[in-house]
Amino acid sequence: MAFPSRPALPLISAALSSDCYRPSALSDEDRTPARAHQHVPDVIAVTGQGIWYNNPRRDGSSLGGENAMTRKDVLARYRHLRAIAMRHNSAALGFVSRQAILETAKRLGLAEGRMLVAGSQEEMTLVFDLILHAAKETRSRALDRYARATPLPPGSDEARMLDAMRHARFSIWRVERRHETAGLVIRDVLREAEEWLIDEKLEASAPENMAFAGCVCEPDSFAMTCGVIVPVTHDLIEEVTLDTRAWRRGDPGQVAQDPRFATAIYRAALDSGIMDQVAYE
Repeated sequence: MAFPSRPALPLISAALSSDCYRPSALSDEDRTPARAHQHVPDVIAVTGQGIWYNNPRRDGSSLGGENAMTRKDVLARYRHLRAIAMRHNSAALGFVSRQAILETAKRLGLAEGRMLVAGSQEEMTLVFDLILHAAKETRSRALDRYARATPLPPGSDEARMLDAMRHARFSIWRVERRHETAGLVIRDVLREAEEWLIDEKLEASAPENMAFAGCVCEPDSFAMTCGVIVPVTHDLIEEVTLDTRAWRRGDPGQVAQDPRFATAIYRAALDSGIMDQVAYE
């Protein structure tokens, strides 16, 4: 099936090369982790793993010299930030209404009437991810309502992390290469920009050219994931092209940030069964 002539589609098509990541090619031990939100607020876990580096370049190359950090330093910093992100996500779920859960589940085909029909807790992680990070345009997100109700010390890591999460960018990302110190250099396919990402599981298992959809935020001069990671293949994108609501905005950057685009990808992932091959923690 040919892609429709929409501005964002040639970028995605070009990024998904013939050697693109396909879940069936990985063993059970190597499947990409989507460390995702749990279905109750007090046990939620965030996928995001971020890094901090003194004076990093946006393309992932370090400046070196006295400011260069070791891998041990980098991982210690990202684990600290990830713990903060986990607390923010857990608290933000306290601002989620049952009505929002039902409406979001319906958009993913996981609810009928006022009843949830999700087959697993893993499927519900996609519902909560959309509620926190990609609410409908006419409504505020749970993450924003939590932020308004939670004063934090200016300049603190807690405030910095929350602000970064609120401004996270959803897109399709492609693994370009390993970073020289730690983590991966990934490319935002739709905005055509590179980011340096630390994710220990992805670094250990993701091949070059792997593509995935998800939110990436920047709590400092670095990038970290802050939502569910969905593997992306040609077949999944072809299914997404059938959902015209996902392409109402022609500019690639606007398409990526439109909640309907994330919804279409998540629904296609559920319909295709691709999430059955993603390991959750």
